[in-house]
Amino acid sequence: RFISEIERMKPFPFKFIVLEFTLEDIMRFPEGSDIPESKWSKIKITNKYILKMLVEFQMYYGVHVLFCGNRKNAKLVVNSILKRVNEYYTIGRKE
Repeated sequence: RFISEIERMKPFPFKFIVLEFTLEDIMRFPEGSDIPESKWSKIKITNKYILKMLVEFQMYYGVHVLFCGNRKNAKLVVNSILKRVNEYYTIGRKE
């Protein structure tokens, strides 16, 4: 389902996945997640698979993956992206 959304973004000129966690969080997954330790043995997605998919989104779909660390930083990044996109379409690219 998520991959179909990535496919739908193909024609978009600017594509981002903004994450509220760090790369280290992925590498430690499922440690530090909200998933109870008693359920870890049932998890089918590994940290290596998550990393693989994020790299493939960048390579094959041109999606920028941004690790922001937390929600506050993610909001700041999204705000900055939206401002730059608005400038791009209203006043053109600043040199």
